[in-house]
Amino acid sequence: MVLQIEAGAWRIVQIHFSVPMANEEVTGIDLTRTLSDLLTSIDSEPESSALRGAVLGTATIVFTDIVDSTVLSQSMGDSAWSDLIDDHFNTLREIVEREGGSVVKTLGDGGMFVFPTGASALKAAARIQRVVSASAGGDLELRVGVHTGDVVHTHDDYIGLTVNKAARVAAAADGGQILVSATTAGMVNTTEFEFGARNTVELKGIDGTHALLPLVVMRPETHRA
Repeated sequence: MVLQIEAGAWRIVQIHFSVPMANEEVTGIDLTRTLSDLLTSIDSEPESSALRGAVLGTATIVFTDIVDSTVLSQSMGDSAWSDLIDDHFNTLREIVEREGGSVVKTLGDGGMFVFPTGASALKAAARIQRVVSASAGGDLELRVGVHTGDVVHTHDDYIGLTVNKAARVAAAADGGQILVSATTAGMVNTTEFEFGARNTVELKGIDGTHALLPLVVMRPETHRA
């Protein structure tokens, strides 16, 4: 507010109101550094020789990212952190492959995985969160994002809008949460999976708004020992 005294009284010259908003509400949810590095590492250049043998298909993509990994690594030291990450990804690989998926790549503390169905991806994601929560003294928190759609499969990578959206879904997740696109949630049997309240968000770099749902429960009868 700008005021000016005139004839012995204050007069309002200009007034302005503003409401503070988090950047995510204005520009959309952005990628974490780990997820950004994972996407950057994908061989998606149009002139890449790998794309000459590419195959188009539908798949479910899962991204994982450890929350506050920089702080954790500094507190643990390089050697201990390296051992923990090795164990972490060995565990994730076992779970992913057990559910019929494959490890596309890992980089730093983030991972990208592919599954033939939404259900197999969600089963793996649920198992991953349970194991991670119970391991490492409960110090690790993992954000997980899941999305299904068409992808381009090269000899060792999966690329396309589906991959980019899956990474951004993961970036929108809280620690300990599995966040699922409405596309994937709509493809699976609701007798097996239960989802929380739908949330509509903007994902930076992808047009429009996007409905995301947290995976709350995987029914006990679908658990694997």
